[in-house]
Amino acid sequence: MYVRVVILRTVKLIAYKGPMECLKSFWHFSVFSRMALSPGLKFVVGLLPTFLIPSALVYASLTVSQNQFGFSIPSWIVAILTIVARPVLFLAEMRYKRWANQRAAAAHGAVLPSDMLLSPWKVLVESEASIESGYPRTLVPL
Repeated sequence: MYVRVVILRTVKLIAYKGPMECLKSFWHFSVFSRMALSPGLKFVVGLLPTFLIPSALVYASLTVSQNQFGFSIPSWIVAILTIVARPVLFLAEMRYKRWANQRAAAAHGAVLPSDMLLSPWKVLVESEASIESGYPRTLVPL
């Protein structure tokens, strides 16, 4: 009985107000309209432009350059460059931030502290060894 009423209401809406009004009505009366959007999903959707825009720009520029200049790039190279665009941008941003901080420090007559020369894994291994030997402070030079 309920399904028949819903079908009749849908047919009337399509006939009198059009299919878009029918979709709005369905969304309004459906279970989905009462469900809150997950905060994790909101977070992921908010991050999508950060990851998709660099890849889309690389893909678009490669496609336009292929069409304009008449050369052909294999599709596997286009795929790799599109996937690698965001990590390369991340590394470039890190380098730029380091360079900008060094310039700002030099403008004020300061010097930034040196980076650690050891890898994080090596630091963990050496800190574990120094704790086992009983002298945990020997890892960090004074």
